[in-house]
Amino acid sequence: YGLGKKGERPNRIFHFKEIDYLDFLKIDTPIYYGVDWGAVDPFGIVQIKYYDGGLYLHELNYNSENTIRETLKDTEKRQISNHDEGLVKWLFNKIGIDNTRPIICDNNRPSKIIALRNAGFDYAVACRKWKGSIVDGIDLLNSLDVYYTSTSENLKYEQENYSRKVDRYGIVLEEPEDTDNHLLDPCRYVAEYLQSEEIIKIIS
Repeated sequence: YGLGKKGERPNRIFHFKEIDYLDFLKIDTPIYYGVDWGAVDPFGIVQIKYYDGGLYLHELNYNSENTIRETLKDTEKRQISNHDEGLVKWLFNKIGIDNTRPIICDNNRPSKIIALRNAGFDYAVACRKWKGSIVDGIDLLNSLDVYYTSTSENLKYEQENYSRKVDRYGIVLEEPEDTDNHLLDPCRYVAEYLQSEEIIKIIS
């Protein structure tokens, strides 16, 4: 700190690299989406591309559903109130999510995934979770070259601050702290999906 350098979390997990958004756009590979639901917490949506061992991330949304509602016009509020999960469908259309591409969602809100499918987002699916899936997903991400776009400010913040737990004896644990993960969790969901589809192949 004395030299004006930014302090780093001692148990930081990720060290992603930044790229320009225009360079992200130039990557001509299929797009995938990761979603972490959030009514009060951030509603994290990430656009992701994979190419030759590199995972490329672009933040699409970080505002919670409640925050978004506060910005809506009265006509928009009436419009979304007439539909099941109207806000979610409105947001997905507003930010231009491609309904022909896989959307890997947190599995804790199945009704939202069903509503997305009913709205034409046919490839919205629940992520898979198993005992140890968080640590496995972290290891998977750390086995890849991961890049985030220069406009993804909240993603930049999360990857800098996401850290492992420390027990009362000061021992660093494998499990991460359950914070600063509203964009990182959906990145993990997509990476695990790509691995299950054998699009990502890790040779140990």
